Amino acid sequence: MTTRDTPPLNYISSIKDLAGNVASVAGPITPTDGVAPVISETTAVASAINDNTPNYTFTASETGTILYGGDCTSGIATATSGPNTLAFNALPDGPHNNCTIAVTDAAGNASNQVVISSFTVDTVAPAVTVSSTATNPTRVSPIPFAATFSEPVTGFESGDISVANGTVGSFAAASSTVYTFVVAPSGEGGVTVSVGAAKANDSAGNGNTAAANFTRTFDSIAPVITITSYTLTQTNQDITVSASANEGTLNAAAHLFTANDSFSFVATDAALNAATTTVTITNIDKVA
Repeated sequence: MTTRDTPPLNYISSIKDLAGNVASVAGPITPTDGVAPVISETTAVASAINDNTPNYTFTASETGTILYGGDCTSGIATATSGPNTLAFNALPDGPHNNCTIAVTDAAGNASNQVVISSFTVDTVAPAVTVSSTATNPTRVSPIPFAATFSEPVTGFESGDISVANGTVGSFAAASSTVYTFVVAPSGEGGVTVSVGAAKANDSAGNGNTAAANFTRTFDSIAPVITITSYTLTQTNQDITVSASANEGTLNAAAHLFTANDSFSFVATDAALNAATTTVTITNIDKVA
């Protein structure tokens, strides 16, 4: 009798010797358990999770001692018949693909070994930075921007972008980590873009950290060129014309006219706005 389902029995019999004498034999028989437990995975850990003590559920056909293998261990040492939910002890961030579990019953029968489905613990929040291909300052409108995440995310939308002195325009996902958009300035001056915390999530459910504010100065106003006074009456002398600008750089601070001619002063600011003022001299007469 080798089944755990067999109840204890009392055995009664007799023995007869060669002379015909009969002796009775009686005693208890204790059955042994030769059937191993059977276990199976019931609820696996999510493939990516931001909890380093994730829950795991398996089902056992009978009570026994739990045997853990690989990275995964737990404070729960005994399985009961039916579903068993346990929390793994703290795991480091990263993939866990070598975990196993088995159960040994009271008779020492070992169950099948279940290979726990692979999963990755990720408790690190994605970081995001804002950038622009436009120079600073810029006269470009709308101004191009990009939000770049440190890992793939989902759920990021144009409404998650905050702007001071501007309005978000076209928005597109260039990839799972880079999102491009443009901002139309509301006026001259700084256009500041920011992305708050928890606007997008990685595959483990971690929300992003907030991005540092990023500013581009919008400047669409060209410099103003001022020409100093010069001789306008007929003369047989050279005429020097000087110029200045309220910002930026001039192609020339002065120009010497030795004969009647034209010259254009050009001022360009840091945003590449340009202004041109042309001076034409017609009053030089050096002919006797």
